[in-house]
Amino acid sequence: MAFPKAPRHWRKAIKTAASYVSSGKTVTPGYCLRETRQYYGVPAVYPAAKDSLQDALNKGKAYRIRNWSKVPRGAIVYWRGGGSQYGHIAISIGKGRVISTDWPTGRYGRVHGATLMRSWGYTEAYWSPLVNGYRVWPRKKKKKVRGPKINRRRVNRSLRNPGKYRGKIAMKQLRTVRNALRRKGWSVKGFKNYPEASTRRALGKFQRKQGWTGSGADGFLGRKTAKRLGIRSRWAPLPPGKKR
Repeated sequence: MAFPKAPRHWRKAIKTAASYVSSGKTVTPGYCLRETRQYYGVPAVYPAAKDSLQDALNKGKAYRIRNWSKVPRGAIVYWRGGGSQYGHIAISIGKGRVISTDWPTGRYGRVHGATLMRSWGYTEAYWSPLVNGYRVWPRKKKKKVRGPKINRRRVNRSLRNPGKYRGKIAMKQLRTVRNALRRKGWSVKGFKNYPEASTRRALGKFQRKQGWTGSGADGFLGRKTAKRLGIRSRWAPLPPGKKR
């Protein structure tokens, strides 16, 4: 079952909660669900923590806590039982600890989940990736697509002197640029015996398509051109005696 993702990443949620602790911000007792869901930017759905917990249980996404050290950092922790009418909710910060409202009363504080459970007389504790039906954990950050890394100075030396620099490394890096151009839909055909010349022509066309003119569309591989092509690059010095 797919659940809507919370607007804020759990790392940002923890950072927000921690700032409330360090600043000594006050909070109205009994508003644990409101405060906890707002860390993640989740809207109001249920009136009390026990209702949000029941929703997670109904969806098979709430797990009874037997070992507090295994509660994931950034997940939701729920408590209920022991005569509590509304239950309680807090954000996990790892190693069994949470940031909870009303610890001390009217404030935010860090406390071990088991300590809070004993102190307030709860009989059950659960952790869940959901709050009010929204998934808050895990939320992996999107990884940047990282292409091959090349030396722009080496590539441009080849482009400037077709046929002169045909070493193994130079040709491998030139192929990287040609493949990137192909992926973007640009032809690198032509000048059969001089792939450097056809590559430079294709780069120039690609650059003009970006709206660049003059030196910005000279057919050489600059930093911005490489970035637009999805190539990781650097402007590194060439080996001694190999500079143009």
